[in-house]
Amino acid sequence: MHIDISFIESNTATFIGSVVTSIGKWDPTTAIHVQPWEDAVTTVAGERYPFNHVGGVIRSANLAQIYADYPTLTVPFVIECAPACQTTQDFIAFRDFGLRPFSSSVVLVYDASTHVPRIPQSNLVWSTAEAPELSTDYLPTDAERILRRAYGSQSEATIVSLLHSDGMIASAGIRIVEGYAFCFGAWVAPHRRRRGHYATLLDARLWYARQQGCHTVLIQTQARTAVAYAAQERGFTYGWERQRWIKRIQPHPKEHL
Repeated sequence: MHIDISFIESNTATFIGSVVTSIGKWDPTTAIHVQPWEDAVTTVAGERYPFNHVGGVIRSANLAQIYADYPTLTVPFVIECAPACQTTQDFIAFRDFGLRPFSSSVVLVYDASTHVPRIPQSNLVWSTAEAPELSTDYLPTDAERILRRAYGSQSEATIVSLLHSDGMIASAGIRIVEGYAFCFGAWVAPHRRRRGHYATLLDARLWYARQQGCHTVLIQTQARTAVAYAAQERGFTYGWERQRWIKRIQPHPKEHL
């Protein structure tokens, strides 16, 4: 199974940049800043939202200008990238710039051509940007509801939600690009957690990916979590690491956009 890590990383960054831009449509009070680069995207969505970093394939030649594009909001300065598609020169530049590695996540990979997913439950609702049939009432904060709508408004995203007697209690997204299926944005209502609902939504998305003819399904998560265990139980294997680098700095003099 061939995996184009550089394509996946840059495409993921572009998608997140689009999500962040969409936040402004639902919450006009937030500060939004999205700056596209050749294979990376600078994303900032204000203090209420967790998008305050650069993601993708970050080249050393662009590092100073990427930092210059950051508004004051982005303290500390964070870069997230996959070591597998960065060069040694890039990492030397990160350190010279004052960045230090401080945490990482993993990308888990599922070969859709060799696995048969479980049949999904019947109490599921599927929605897209063109036909939004979803509820965010169960989400506890305005920020989470706005973020959920920002994900759901993306044209390439399909959202699957789990319906119960007390409404939609969980949802998760999947998007398909050139045969890759990207799983993202899983939420479970606080009073419904630890009951296997995430696994149900994962089964549904694996089934959907197979129906769409995908060859690979991808999940980004932290190692040794319930998400990672549920994925590995279904045949996901370790793909690569995504490393975060941080530089704790004083506010940038440039006014935020």
